[in-house]
Amino acid sequence: MVAPPPHPSAFPINLKWSIVVTYRFARLDPGGVTSGTLDPVVAMAPIDQVGIAYPDVVSIAVWRKLGWVDCLIGALVPLPIALFSIWVAILAAAKSPGVAGTFGVVALVFGLLTFYLFRRGAVIGRRQARIVGRYGSFTVPFSTSPAFHQELFRRCGLVTPPVP
Repeated sequence: MVAPPPHPSAFPINLKWSIVVTYRFARLDPGGVTSGTLDPVVAMAPIDQVGIAYPDVVSIAVWRKLGWVDCLIGALVPLPIALFSIWVAILAAAKSPGVAGTFGVVALVFGLLTFYLFRRGAVIGRRQARIVGRYGSFTVPFSTSPAFHQELFRRCGLVTPPVP
């Protein structure tokens, strides 16, 4: 397979994610894909970067792993609040319907937040791509940008597989 020539109207796709203190970035440019570390103060200027031209891409691996932080936060914060609100709403139903209704709404909101966090962590997960080139390799999390997956494969001249 040969990568197609850069399209003149190809737009860059930028991703930025945080590691404990510093930010990392990935960018799909018309000529290649670049990744690196941003400065820790304003997270705008690249400190180091590795670039791979599309014709130099040797392999691309895409996978999904469990977003355990989302699942843990969902189990520790909104789930207990939702269960407590349901319990209070059941106890207050006979004496004060207004309080029961209020706690019922609170339970519904926090229950939906719990569902959202569990779905985001377990079903959607953390999507990542490992891009290996002749002269370098790097891993890019692309959960926040579905266009990154499709454009990466298209610009490398490969058939786009389904997103894991």
